[in-house]
Amino acid sequence: MMKTSRAQKPDLDWSQVRETIRMMNLAVAQIEMSMKEGNDSVETLTDAFTTMVARVQVIEQLAKQKQDIEQSFQNRRKTIITIILAFTFILIIASFVFANFIKKIFSIYNKRFETKNILLEKWKERYELAIIATNDGLWDINFKSKKIFFSKTWLDMFGYSKGDINSYEEWLNLVHKDDRDNVIKKMKEHESGKCDHFMAEYRLKTKLNRYKWTFSRGKIFLDSSGKPERLLMMAMNIVERKRI
Repeated sequence: MMKTSRAQKPDLDWSQVRETIRMMNLAVAQIEMSMKEGNDSVETLTDAFTTMVARVQVIEQLAKQKQDIEQSFQNRRKTIITIILAFTFILIIASFVFANFIKKIFSIYNKRFETKNILLEKWKERYELAIIATNDGLWDINFKSKKIFFSKTWLDMFGYSKGDINSYEEWLNLVHKDDRDNVIKKMKEHESGKCDHFMAEYRLKTKLNRYKWTFSRGKIFLDSSGKPERLLMMAMNIVERKRI
């Protein structure tokens, strides 16, 4: 009976057992290594992520600093532009005020100068009137008002009465036809400024329809626009001189 039971149990193969144990140990080592490598990978990944986060934060800080710098630059630029515009506006206003001030001064000066010139011209005119008035046969015509005046001496010289001659044209028609062109020429030369005074010898018709030789000396006064305004004339009887 005992022999029969030994024969039925198989013998153990220790080589296979050892191989199996070796494979199991290798598997355990691989598992441990994998776990260690996994831990290392997680740590590496964590470090990389941490570094990336830090760099992102640095980039965000730089971007914010750049934005702050740009904003500061824009604010300063706006401030500078505002100051320049304000200064320009003040300068324009000051220039305008100064120009008006200078214009006002020149205007006052010009008015005073014009007043002095007018007074001077009036005194000059009065002086010339005084010179002419000292001579016989004075007559005066205002071209603007068309009024004409003959002194009593002039009227007596040619036999006319007050109101007989009422215009420059009527006086000119009394000049002898042979002398009239020369009188007109002399008057135009004086009016144009070629000579300071009108001077001419001519024959003038008297009221008795006779001609009498006379020497006339006069002056045309111009207005501000250069047009004749007044004519002052002195006439002298030269009949006796012409007879010689």
